[in-house]
Amino acid sequence: MKVALDDFGTGYSHLTQLHHLPFDTVKVDQAFVRSMLTDPRAMAIVEAIVAMAKRLGAELVVEGVESEAELDVLRRLGCEYAQGWLVGRPQTREELLARGSPLFA
Repeated sequence: MKVALDDFGTGYSHLTQLHHLPFDTVKVDQAFVRSMLTDPRAMAIVEAIVAMAKRLGAELVVEGVESEAELDVLRRLGCEYAQGWLVGRPQTREELLARGSPLFA
């Protein structure tokens, strides 16, 4: 079973405890993505989280990707996985079944 740290960078994400947790994936909170193109500090935080995850050998998922510009920046940083309206909008079970989703095969 794999473990993901969800909404990383918000709430109770203490760096002092990070090395004690057995996780496989870091999910970057959408709050940073929303402002990374206009706020250099938010961009610096995203860059630092990406670098940290890579150095720790963790997969990285970035939440809240809604524009091609955001996706382009994240690709340049080496992010392989994204969530958000740009890459996949929420769907009902019926919509997924109608498309022949492998989730329900």
